[in-house]
Amino acid sequence: MNTSSSKCFVDMLKMLEEGHPSNTSVSVVWYYDVEDEDMEDTGEDFKNMFSFDVELRGIDDIQDNSIREE
Repeated sequence: MNTSSSKCFVDMLKMLEEGHPSNTSVSVVWYYDVEDEDMEDTGEDFKNMFSFDVELRGIDDIQDNSIREE
């Protein structure tokens, strides 16, 4: 993911954090290819940046959508 894309994601997640009513919950599921450590790290960064839950799920094979639960 390039810097521009990362900024767009951060901006969008900020809107979720700031814009949702206090009586509702927000959670994000971050899917990443298990062979792509940078994308996993990006999900970890998002997890640490925001107060809502960010769940990381590694995908073993993007083509067949085999999801590995963290």
